[in-house]
Amino acid sequence: MHLRIATEFSKNALSLTFALATPGQWSSEEHMKIWGASSVILMVALAIYVKVFWVPVKKSSELVDAKDEETKELSPRADMFAMPQAEDNAQAKVAAAKKTGEDAKAKAEVEAKAIQAKKDRAARMKSAMKKVMNAAAMLKHVDDEAQETKKRCEAVATMKMTHTEREAAKKERNDVRLKHARARDPELTPEVQAKLKLALTAGKITYDRDKMSFHLEDHLKFHPVKHGEDPTARFMNEEKAMDQIHHIADCLEALSTAVFYLEGDTATPDEKMGEWSYHLARNRAKLVRDRLMAFGIPKTRLHLVGAPGCLGSGIQEIQFKISDFQ
Repeated sequence: MHLRIATEFSKNALSLTFALATPGQWSSEEHMKIWGASSVILMVALAIYVKVFWVPVKKSSELVDAKDEETKELSPRADMFAMPQAEDNAQAKVAAAKKTGEDAKAKAEVEAKAIQAKKDRAARMKSAMKKVMNAAAMLKHVDDEAQETKKRCEAVATMKMTHTEREAAKKERNDVRLKHARARDPELTPEVQAKLKLALTAGKITYDRDKMSFHLEDHLKFHPVKHGEDPTARFMNEEKAMDQIHHIADCLEALSTAVFYLEGDTATPDEKMGEWSYHLARNRAKLVRDRLMAFGIPKTRLHLVGAPGCLGSGIQEIQFKISDFQ
C-alpha cells in the first residue's frame, strides 16, 4: 500500500516536471534551470514522504509484525501455562466431587449404623420382653399349678370329712363368694337387661341373681366314664353342646364384667370319691371353658372348680357361678 502511494506520488511529480520542461516554452538555459528545480522539488517531496509517511508506517508495520511474532511465540507458552492450570482445576473439581461423595458415603454409613443400632436395640428389647413374658407366663403357670394343687388337696381333704362337716364347708365357701359378688354387683342398664333377657330366652337358661349363678334347663351331657379310666372329658353330642355353650357365651357377654367359677359336678358315689373323681369333674369344667374361649370369652373371667359327687350338686352338670365383677 505504501509502495503504491510512493509510486503515484513519483509519477505525479515526474508529470509535473515534464510539463514544466516541455521544449519550446523555455530557453535552453531556463529549461535546464526548471529541470534542475523540478528534480530538487521531486527529491525533496520524496524525502518528505519517506520521512513523514513511509518510515513511521514501516516502523508501525514492523511493530505489528513483531507483536504478531511475539504473540505467536507467547501463545504456546500461554498454552503451556494454561494447560497445567486447567488440569489443576479439573483435578480440584474431581477431588472436590470425590470428597463430596466420600462425605455422603460416610454420612450414609453413619445413618445406616444408627438405624441398625436402633433395630438391634429394638430386637434386644423385644427379646428381653419376650423372656420377661415367658418368665411371667412360667411363673403364672407355676402359680396356677400351685393353686390347682391346693384346690385338689382341699377337695380331697373335704371328701374325707363327715357329711355334716362337708356341708358346712360348702356353705362357708358359697357364702364368701356370694358376699363378695353381691358387694360388687353393678346396676344393670336397660340395654344390658334387654340383651341378657334375649340370651336367656334363646338358650333356655335361668339367671338366679340371688344365688348369682346361671343354670341350663337342659344340662350339658358328657360321655360316661368308669371309675379308674381315662378322665378326659368329651361331650355326648358336640354340636348340641356347642349350641348350648354359645348361648351361655351370649349371657356372659351381656354381663361383660362378671367373673365366673365353672364348677364341674359329677354323680360320683361317696365310696368312689378321690383324686380321680376330682380330675374328671375339673376336666369337664375345662372342656366347657375352652369352648367359651372359642366364642371370645377371656380366660381371665373363667376359673375352674372340680366338685365331684358330694362336693357339688351330686349330678352331672356344669354350674356357672359369679365370683366377682371386674
